Amino acid sequence: MLRRAREIDERRLWRSRHRETSQQFLSYLKDYREITMAARPDHTKSNVPPRLRGFIWLGIFAALLFVPAATLRWPGAWAFLGLIAVASVWGLSWLGRHDPELLAERLRPPFQREQPRSDKLLMAAFMPLWFGWYVLMAFDKRFGWSSVAGAERARLRAALPWPLALLAGVEGE
Repeated sequence: MLRRAREIDERRLWRSRHRETSQQFLSYLKDYREITMAARPDHTKSNVPPRLRGFIWLGIFAALLFVPAATLRWPGAWAFLGLIAVASVWGLSWLGRHDPELLAERLRPPFQREQPRSDKLLMAAFMPLWFGWYVLMAFDKRFGWSSVAGAERARLRAALPWPLALLAGVEGE
């Protein structure tokens, strides 16, 4: 509602007969925008602590994997979640020590007010694909769309270190 009121006020200012393109008018318009933006609440900060937010995301990923798969007996998914958890904890702690400003930026929501429209459109297209990838992996596990044959499975299990074999879906059944 505040945004709509601001747009109406800006249109009225622009249409008025006093809309010279003088420095004074442009300065007024700039000040007006800064004041209205400062009056808006900042929704880019979360009240949820970063560690708890990480567990919430891990829970979302687990739900996207295990619910469509209809089983918890999926070592590949457990290894995948473990790898994500370890990499996230290590990466965020390292980033917090070496570049706290970048960490603060990375912890911001994916959609931000000052973000260009093209970035918002890209994220709006990317996020469903990203979450859909988890669901697709789970359905693949459930229905066996891309199962590996027995001889190939044995070769892969022998060739890959066990964590990579689990991630590749070469677990023994």
